[in-house]
Amino acid sequence: MSKINKILLIEDDQFISDLYVRSLRKAGFDVTHEVNGNAGLQQAKTGQFDLVMLDIMIPDMTGIDVLRELRGTDANA
Repeated sequence: MSKINKILLIEDDQFISDLYVRSLRKAGFDVTHEVNGNAGLQQAKTGQFDLVMLDIMIPDMTGIDVLRELRGTDANA
């Protein structure tokens, strides 16, 4: 099993994202934070992340749409 080091957080709520980022960095993780679906999707496609934490209700596109795009699943499925 591989170790999780780099985390991408896609979350638009400032309070929640600050809480996650602060806590995860304190625990020793390398965290990248994006506030909308398009920016998060671009980061996920170009970065080397071990884990993506994804909110469902985010600007530009839903978290489900981001997940489908990353998994290559038909958006109508």
